[in-house]
Amino acid sequence: MNSPSHLARAWGNELRTERNLDIASEVAEIAALLGSTATAVAIAWVLRRPGVTSVILGPRTLDQLTENLAGVDLDLPSDAAERLDAVSAQLR
Repeated sequence: MNSPSHLARAWGNELRTERNLDIASEVAEIAALLGSTATAVAIAWVLRRPGVTSVILGPRTLDQLTENLAGVDLDLPSDAAERLDAVSAQLR
């Protein structure tokens, strides 16, 4: 009953809120504007957050690792970070 896929479905439903979908949409839009990936933008944004000094990456493939590391090197423009901060500040 507590298989990884069962847990993923349970967590996925709990986290699939309008607010989180709005954040994901904004991340994807910014990624498209920057010619990057949503993963890279999300990692770059998290690294800009006050008090965050590192992120824990969990790639399963070399391609995923490459994409994750691109986020570490991505210079996220201030206006993009402000857009993400604004959409994530919505009431929960």
